[in-house]
Amino acid sequence: MPAFIAGFWVRGFNSMPLDGLYNTINALSEFNIAKESIDIIRENSHLIIKRVREQMAAGIKGDESSITIDGRPYYKDFTEFIKERHGVGIGAYTDRITLYMTGDFHNSLKTYYKWI
Repeated sequence: MPAFIAGFWVRGFNSMPLDGLYNTINALSEFNIAKESIDIIRENSHLIIKRVREQMAAGIKGDESSITIDGRPYYKDFTEFIKERHGVGIGAYTDRITLYMTGDFHNSLKTYYKWI
């Protein structure tokens, strides 16, 4: 019996050894990369947000460079004064820019996904 493989009918051989290849080709042709990508992001959004928070707490961006404000990787003196007195947790740290004062910004982070 002929087998349909990669879009072609093939005759004259036992198709049993090629069934796995045929099934793989069919599965790949039905694979929806947009849906799968969005599903992966959706299922792991808590991990993405956690990692971004960890990076900000360490004072680094996603590319491993320092977080800066107006090109500076440190706070101005007045900001240090305020953070040392009113910062909560890592919000009181002034040795690096954490983008944290009371946690509102870090706690507001969300993931958004849209296939373009």
